[in-house]
Amino acid sequence: MHPYLPPGAVIHEQYQDNADPLWSSGAKLGGWILTFLVLYSLLLPKRPRGETWKFWWFLLCSTLHLLFEGWFVWHRSSMVGDQFFLSQLWKEYALSDSRYLTNDTFVLCIEAITVFLWGPLCLLTAFLIARDSHWRHPMQLIACVAHLYGVALYYSTSLYDEYGKGLYHSRPEPVYYWLYYVGFNAPWVIIPAILLWQSVLAIKSAFASAKELDVARSVASKVRMELNSDLKESFAAALAQSSAQLASLALNIAGSASDNPNKNGENNERGKERVEDDQVEVNEDDKAKEVKMNVLSEQENKDDESGKSDYSAVESFIANKYGKKGKGKKGIQRSNQKEQPKQNANQSQNQNQKTPKSPSHEHGTTESIVIHKDNGYEENGMKTAKSRNQSTG
Repeated sequence: MHPYLPPGAVIHEQYQDNADPLWSSGAKLGGWILTFLVLYSLLLPKRPRGETWKFWWFLLCSTLHLLFEGWFVWHRSSMVGDQFFLSQLWKEYALSDSRYLTNDTFVLCIEAITVFLWGPLCLLTAFLIARDSHWRHPMQLIACVAHLYGVALYYSTSLYDEYGKGLYHSRPEPVYYWLYYVGFNAPWVIIPAILLWQSVLAIKSAFASAKELDVARSVASKVRMELNSDLKESFAAALAQSSAQLASLALNIAGSASDNPNKNGENNERGKERVEDDQVEVNEDDKAKEVKMNVLSEQENKDDESGKSDYSAVESFIANKYGKKGKGKKGIQRSNQKEQPKQNANQSQNQNQKTPKSPSHEHGTTESIVIHKDNGYEENGMKTAKSRNQSTG
């Protein structure tokens, strides 16, 4: 005989009572859960700020769904005679709901959905909370709705069998009904309801902010369009005004040109005359330069001839003076030494006379060149006195 209700419940014949005490199996389950929680927390690179309990809540849900309830889904037929601590815990919980040992269709389906869907979803939600992701509240809302919906189906089907069919799946002892059946499932009603409301408010706030942003964008676009239209109108008005001014100016210029054609012709003739006068002045300047160069070259030739004549006169003077008196070589040399400074001075003056100078700036010389446009060119020069060496000779 088995201790489960109803008394006629069909349980596998391999059923065996638990060999270990309850506290031992519970301690083992607590150690496993703690180990998995530590591993999960180490795998997550970040920690949440201000929402730590929500992070740990979803980690706990994922651990129970994947570990404890997963054991039931995979070993539902053999655990009645198994002494593994998870199998013993399920046989202990079945005292509050014998459907876990009778292969009830609803229990098997709801637990399979919980293991394969809600377990991974809870783990993902914990990760999103740690990351403070924008996907956190949508995933949290789905997980909370799934928990509430599963608990609602679980309680409603059990209560229907109890009050509708008279089938009691829980033993009458308070520890099995109120602690196991009601107490162990109540957290998956209270906490998901709180988190669901939080997610609803967060999503509502996000939609409100998005709506306000859309309104602000629409207002900004309208203002921008109005400004653009105003700018276009002002630009068009300014362009029209400037075009009118240019047109009136062009008409005035055309009218003045048509009224005074003779003035335009006179201006053109004056311009031509000015160009011709400038050309004549340029030609006359070129002729004046040529005349000046010729005068300078003639002056250089005259200076060369005068220098040569002065030098020959000095030589003849020295020869006549010292040759007639019959002085010897010593006397001639002495006289030459005495006369050497004078000759050097005369030679330096002759060289200065050979270098070309401007007729208007040469020492002791006054020359003027008068250029007349109408009568041609005339040259009038005056020669100065001879140099000191000529007076000496």
